Amino acid sequence: MILVGRAESGLAKSIAGASAIFPSESAERMPHIGVVIRPVKDESEIVTMDKVIETVDKAIREQLRVFIYKNFILGQDFVLDDADSFLARGVIDSMGVLELVAFLQEAYGITVENEELIPDNLDTLENLSAYVSRKLDSAALENPGAGLAEGV
Repeated sequence: MILVGRAESGLAKSIAGASAIFPSESAERMPHIGVVIRPVKDESEIVTMDKVIETVDKAIREQLRVFIYKNFILGQDFVLDDADSFLARGVIDSMGVLELVAFLQEAYGITVENEELIPDNLDTLENLSAYVSRKLDSAALENPGAGLAEGV
């Protein structure tokens, strides 16, 4: 069997450690939490929590990349690598940081504290996506059921 889980609100990370393989003959659906369990044909179909987390992290980075390009680069012929500094490259200024923080809080349901407004968290796509992942992990650990009631 394979477990495919919804990654909203840190749900995928809150079930980390759970086995991805379930002994059962038929598919089971749990739409209230966005989970489908079905038989697998071979082991290549097994999705581990590491794969889920990696996929979620990539999705977060791409969402952030799209936001940065749409809101700050504005169609310029500009290539931004994951490790490029937003400030050093002139991509985001202090007002842009406020816009970025508002986006993070709305899009991911996280709270960005004043002491977290540092380059180690917000100055590159690499740092930014790692920061968001840490915040989602922290929220999932503090409230393991977060996101479960949304689909009920």
